[in-house]
Amino acid sequence: MEYKLDKAGIEFVKFNNFRIESTPTEKFPSLCTIVKGPSFGRELFGKKYIILEKAIGAIAVICGERLIDKGAKGAKEEMAEMGLIVEDEADIILAS
Repeated sequence: MEYKLDKAGIEFVKFNNFRIESTPTEKFPSLCTIVKGPSFGRELFGKKYIILEKAIGAIAVICGERLIDKGAKGAKEEMAEMGLIVEDEADIILAS
């Protein structure tokens, strides 16, 4: 991926709705920072990475975990509707 320039002249990359800006220093010329993105990725905002690929990897992990969590909830609901699994005790307590 290559950096683009915004109106203020800041180099950035967009990946999965996250904005990664180039923040080079003398010691780390390829340093980058995650500055914006969806609310589920707030824990990444302000984090700095030595190379762009590491920042993209961190974003991919967060997005992957979110997809797995959403998929697990949906699969559990579908299996409960079909009667293949018994609801957890927590679900029974919440329902009553």
